[in-house]
Amino acid sequence: MSEFEKYEAMRLAGRTAAQVYEVAKQEGVDSIARIRLIRAVFGLDLVEAKEVSSAVDNGKTLNESQQELVGALEAASKEE
Repeated sequence: MSEFEKYEAMRLAGRTAAQVYEVAKQEGVDSIARIRLIRAVFGLDLVEAKEVSSAVDNGKTLNESQQELVGALEAASKEE
């Protein structure tokens, strides 16, 4: 039995990577394991998997999340 058999069945039933990621999140799978899971089940590369992760976890694209982080870091460095 594959570690990801349940999630593979979901993919075969037409679920998207984001939907499978969300189910795994609700089931308490940790964030790194969720990224590994969707990479294995959907054949995504790391950047594609991080895009899914960012969209589900933050409701934003990876680029938007990174830009927010850059802005916060720049603001913090100016305070010093």
